Amino acid sequence: MSLLRLELWRACRNTAVRLGLSLLLVCFILALLYGKTQVERQSRVISELHTTIRESDEAYFKTRFKDDEQMGRVHYYLLRPTAHVPLPQAALSLGQRDLHSYHQSAWLRSLYSNLFDAGFENPGRTEAGHFDLAFVIVFFLPLVVIATTFDLLSGEKQGRTLPLLRSSYVPLHRILRTRLLARLILLSTVVLSFVATALLFVGAGPAAYLPWGLTIFGYILFWFGLCSIVISLAGSSARNAGLLLALWTLLAVIAPTLLNLLLPRKALENGAALTIRCRQVVNNGWDIDKAKTQTAAARRVPLYEQAHIPTERFTWAWYYAMHDAGDEAVEKMARTYFQGLKNKDEQAFHYSLLSPPVRVQLLFDKLAGTDQSSHLGYYRFVRRAREKFQAQYLPDVLQEKTIKQHDLLQLHDSLTVLEYRPDEPEDWGWAVAQLWLVALFTVLFGLHQLTLTEKRIRKRES
Repeated sequence: MSLLRLELWRACRNTAVRLGLSLLLVCFILALLYGKTQVERQSRVISELHTTIRESDEAYFKTRFKDDEQMGRVHYYLLRPTAHVPLPQAALSLGQRDLHSYHQSAWLRSLYSNLFDAGFENPGRTEAGHFDLAFVIVFFLPLVVIATTFDLLSGEKQGRTLPLLRSSYVPLHRILRTRLLARLILLSTVVLSFVATALLFVGAGPAAYLPWGLTIFGYILFWFGLCSIVISLAGSSARNAGLLLALWTLLAVIAPTLLNLLLPRKALENGAALTIRCRQVVNNGWDIDKAKTQTAAARRVPLYEQAHIPTERFTWAWYYAMHDAGDEAVEKMARTYFQGLKNKDEQAFHYSLLSPPVRVQLLFDKLAGTDQSSHLGYYRFVRRAREKFQAQYLPDVLQEKTIKQHDLLQLHDSLTVLEYRPDEPEDWGWAVAQLWLVALFTVLFGLHQLTLTEKRIRKRES
């Protein structure tokens, strides 16, 4: 214990350790403020969504709509807004909230021609990514571990104090282990304390602390284990630093790229292509026999089966039937697309065990409710919202009902924003346990290799 206290004191006075922890804290604070700002901005957009839509529609309705307006024309403009409300901890890991729309509208018009048509972020920002807390932990934290440990042994060589260290009554491997443990304690205390404070700051519930803490500590253990393996090789400082940076590049940069290239892509036609295909089918509906359009729409929405759609004139019933026929035509493509996204996400999570940085990033997104599965859940929510919207108002369109102007705004105000709130993740245990298995294996192997350090030094001296 006295040796550990000594090494803790020395670590606290070490310039590299103090500089690394200081930079880490600065990055943590900036990342937390950035993430909280982004989530607050999105939450503000969601909270003002209904007011914004009403203000934009009110003047239009008053000037362009009259009494006894057909419900079909009304619902061409009327929509039911929905929103994907972020969990508080989304501020720590923004995940894919910049790739997927977090507010969508349910129309009586086609689902798939509108599903991917709104709410995207600036493409430049999307390409640049987010500087959130997850990014700092996944990419910057390992560099701090490397910078504070790579020369634990080689520094003694360069300072010509290694013979004195080897002559001590304490075995060399025990000294190295204690030095690593001291830095592990310092770094873990700082990081976990800050993350706990960050979770409290953003308003996350108590249930969030355990999975976040276990994930982060397991990740720190992995990198300390990797550093102990490299240190045990008894190489020079330059060699140790180069090898550790190469491993960091391989695991944090190259592995995610290779994983993305190797995962199946045949079922991943993008959402924009699906939207274009649906709109093409709808536009072609103007030249198709109305009876065929009605039959195709009825396969998707049974309400059309008994509807009277005249063939000699335009009706809104026929117009909306065209849109549902368009959805029916691309339904198989849409299911394939969403299933492909789900399969790719599951396979990415499965293979991420080969690269702890990828696994930790995916775990952060999962814990924050910003992963792929959360957004797929939101798209299912939008579809259910449209189905309810149709069941409530499509009969009025099919019966060619009309509405008074003063009733129109009341109808508009009744369509409040439907909010989708992802559940707090509960199935994180096995995923975190797998990360810990990799981390513990690396640490144990590294500790074993440290016991061979003295032999390697003697072999080189001979």
